[in-house]
Amino acid sequence: MAGRIRLVGKEANRWEEQLRLGSDPVAQIDYGVVPEGAGPALATLGERCRHFPVRAVAAAAGLSVGGVSAIRRGTGRPTSRTLARVRVALARLEWEAEQSASDAADVIVGVRERATSVGLRRLAADVAVHPAVLSRVLAGKRKPSPAVLAKLRTVLAKQPVG
Repeated sequence: MAGRIRLVGKEANRWEEQLRLGSDPVAQIDYGVVPEGAGPALATLGERCRHFPVRAVAAAAGLSVGGVSAIRRGTGRPTSRTLARVRVALARLEWEAEQSASDAADVIVGVRERATSVGLRRLAADVAVHPAVLSRVLAGKRKPSPAVLAKLRTVLAKQPVG
């Protein structure tokens, strides 16, 4: 992935002029690099930010909610330091989300095994979750809420009845 964009081209270096008038190193204009806050890099970062609540990204990056909102929208001119803080915060949030999803998948696998041994309705009663909700969670049609996931963890910690 490209890190920076440097402005180049015949217009940037006045090549047509130099072709007619001869090479002149002083005439070489260096427009430098596009600021990190501009262009595709900002759009990509804004897209990554949309996967998390603004307040979560702001807290993880140590930035204001308004600053993160501007990055999500692709507006404003954030500094390279601000963008670096957002990148680090997003990497941490993405890692945590991946770990959480992996943990939830492990819990669901365990609960599926328990449901086959004791029955779905009995397990739902033990967990204090409606059987239809538990069925959808185990079928992968519904993502478990944090509260349901906590209940499922507690029932897995208990010895199977039976």
